[in-house]
Amino acid sequence: MYKIGLGKTEIEAIPTGVGMLGYAIPEQRVTGYRNPLHARAFIVEHPQSGTRIVYCLAELCFMTQAIRHGVLEKLNQDYPDCGLNEHNLMLASTHTHSGPAGYSHFLLYNMTAPGFVTEVYDAIVEAIVGAIAQAIERSEP
Repeated sequence: MYKIGLGKTEIEAIPTGVGMLGYAIPEQRVTGYRNPLHARAFIVEHPQSGTRIVYCLAELCFMTQAIRHGVLEKLNQDYPDCGLNEHNLMLASTHTHSGPAGYSHFLLYNMTAPGFVTEVYDAIVEAIVGAIAQAIERSEP
């Protein structure tokens, strides 16, 4: 029987005043939260091999290579035995324009932030890794 797990965490600590992503309007800034943004993870583990696959959806405008790299690095650091790598981890986004900018390593996508915002990047990576960790811990047949 396959083991299945679910996890959900809030993307917290987005600083007020940072630009929002998607509208390309520099004046549009984060001023607080009406509805929090989340990361949700779904994990499936093969019963015999223990091989895992993870699908994680974050409420962001889009997923970036920077976030993917950060998540894999943090998983390897904090959960070295989780068995996740670039081949069995899928990160996706809902494409909301009500989220922060500043989490890409490409200048064009950070222009409304302005620039790369370490606090935004760290908050997103932490939330995704947290959701994945919850999914692993809550896995059951």
